[in-house]
Amino acid sequence: MKKKIPYYLCCVAVVFAFILRWEHVKILSNHPWYFQDLLSDSYVYMINAYLIKSGKIFEITAQYPGLLYPCILAGILKIFNDNFLFVLLLQIIISSFSVLLIFLITNKIYGLYEASIAAILSAIYPVSIYLDTLILKPAFTIFFVCVYFYYFFKKANGCTNRWILIFSSASLGILCLLRGNFLLWVPFHCLWIVKTST
Repeated sequence: MKKKIPYYLCCVAVVFAFILRWEHVKILSNHPWYFQDLLSDSYVYMINAYLIKSGKIFEITAQYPGLLYPCILAGILKIFNDNFLFVLLLQIIISSFSVLLIFLITNKIYGLYEASIAAILSAIYPVSIYLDTLILKPAFTIFFVCVYFYYFFKKANGCTNRWILIFSSASLGILCLLRGNFLLWVPFHCLWIVKTST
């Protein structure tokens, strides 16, 4: 019976993560600059998203951050009539599920109680709350990093399902489209696939 308590705490942490981030959006939305004055990377992402949305993708100049996040923005803006509040909502939901993945990963490495602590700490982490409620991509990046390592440790624990390699590879591919830095991890991932497949 006691073993179920950490899972219950994990569910609470996921819901708590969502509530904290949504309340942060509600507080910031009282300030006019939040929806009107996008700064730095957020501004660039939105400009590119509108170019993609209007079919002018080839007018976007080559850039370091990559195009996947602006493409996601463009799709959401297209569906919800340029209301980027839905972008923030999606980011908050994804970030909340990242808390669940952090719980599952930590549980595989250490145990249930350590996993519960990790989930709670990730839910209340102030930097995460701040970045997840801006037009920035850390929410997506952290989520797919968690997905990748969830399948990595699942395989390391002896799971023989070959779908694990497919899902982990897909996660890494998405990460490379989100941030080019992750291309540096591709050779190690290929070596991992070769080693675990033989």
